[in-house]
Order: sequence, then C-alpha cells, then structure tokens
Amino acid sequence: VHATLEDLTGHGLDGNRNGISEGSPLDDVSWSFTVRGGQVLEVVTTANEGPGSLRQALQDAQPGDTITFNLPPVDDTQAATIVVTGNPLPSLWQGYLTLNGGGVTLDGNGLAWGNGLEIDADRNVVTGLRITGFPDAGIALRGTYNTIGGANATPGGACSGDCNVLSGNQRW
Repeated sequence: VHATLEDLTGHGLDGNRNGISEGSPLDDVSWSFTVRGGQVLEVVTTANEGPGSLRQALQDAQPGDTITFNLPPVDDTQAATIVVTGNPLPSLWQGYLTLNGGGVTLDGNGLAWGNGLEIDADRNVVTGLRITGFPDAGIALRGTYNTIGGANATPGGACSGDCNVLSGNQRW
C-alpha cells in the first residue's frame, strides 16, 4: 500500500506551516491510496538465471505474489528440473508469497554451498516442489506461519498434487 497524506490545502500534515498539527481546518487530512494486488510471476525456463527463471521470479516477487511454473515436462512421468548453480537462490524475504511448483524438481547438485529454499519471512506457501541434492538444507525455515506442502502431504506416503518432496539434501 502506498499512501499520500496531505491536508485539505495540499500541504503536508502541517497545513498552516507552523510546525504543529493543531487540528485546525487547515490541518484536516485527506488520504489517497494505491493498492497493488498480487501478481502472478511465471517461471518459463529451466535456466538458472535470466528472464523467466525461478531466480528472477524470486528477485522480482513482492508480498502477495504467486510464482507458478509453466515448464514442459521431461516426459509423461517426470516434470521439469531446474539445476541451481553458482550461488544459492534468493531467499523468500517478502512474506505472503505463494510458490506453486507443480511437481518441478529443484536440483542443488550444481552448488558448493547453500540451501534449496531459504524462507526468512512469515506466511509464505510452498507447494508441489521436489527439492534434492542441496549441500545444506532442502528448505531453511526461519519465518513463522509458513505452509510447506499441502493438504495431501502425508509423511512417508506418496506425493501427488501440492505436497513437497525433500530428499538427498545434506541436512533435513
């Protein structure tokens, strides 16, 4: 939310410009808001970086956004794989971000260090990802009230739909 606060004369909070907001008619307040609705950011390439990549979507995302994946599957049984190389992916610092993987695999075998996803904010949702091969944690979770997985995520059970699979990472 962006807000502009002015008195009815078009000045700031101090309508009569004496350095004090006395509540006089000159200090009455009007509000104007610009509200940004959540955007959908689409990952359209398995490239590690650049336009349409997961790395770019994480850098561009704002609170309330949803990141989705529109990647062709490897075959009829396997979704696309994004191999993370160089540096770890940017952290989810925004809060209120939804990351809907649709079965995409994040492969960390190209990293010397780092986590698969780092969540440093509150109220994010991460579903439908397979996170494997990272030298540290598959998901490093430091925020609160985050949802990791979905309604059909059963420990030890089959994963379909919106659950996440974390395997082969050096730490949990």
